[in-house]
Amino acid sequence: MLANPPALITLFAETIVEELDFRLEAENMLDIASVLVAVDQRAIVVPRPHPTLVTPRVLVMERLSGFSWTTSLA
Repeated sequence: MLANPPALITLFAETIVEELDFRLEAENMLDIASVLVAVDQRAIVVPRPHPTLVTPRVLVMERLSGFSWTTSLA
């Protein structure tokens, strides 16, 4: 049984708003990239966000060259 349903709904709404803010996602990308560098992990590349173009609703990242999973499995 829920002890305080209105508080749970408020917390859920706050969490959703936070999860949908791409500025936080850009920060997370930078954090993960620095952890990968710190542990000398070079196989995984995290695209850098363009800070001046990132807004709560838009996430702009650098373009990376790569390969398709279907191509690499062929």
